[in-house]
Amino acid sequence: MFGLLIFWCAVAGLVGLMADKRGRSGFGWTLIAAALTPMVAVALLYLLPDKSDDWTATIEITVVEMTGGSDE
Repeated sequence: MFGLLIFWCAVAGLVGLMADKRGRSGFGWTLIAAALTPMVAVALLYLLPDKSDDWTATIEITVVEMTGGSDE
């Protein structure tokens, strides 16, 4: 039984890491995953839009490539 609790907490922590990469509160999503089930938390997390700023670099690179200009 103790092993199941450790596993549950570890998977909830992984959900928190996934949330952090998507620009969300890792600690908050860890608590959500621990209170509900980690699978439900992952489903909810992926239903919400990604709030990380990684997409802005992709847009800048695409615009530069399309216009043929340089980034200088």
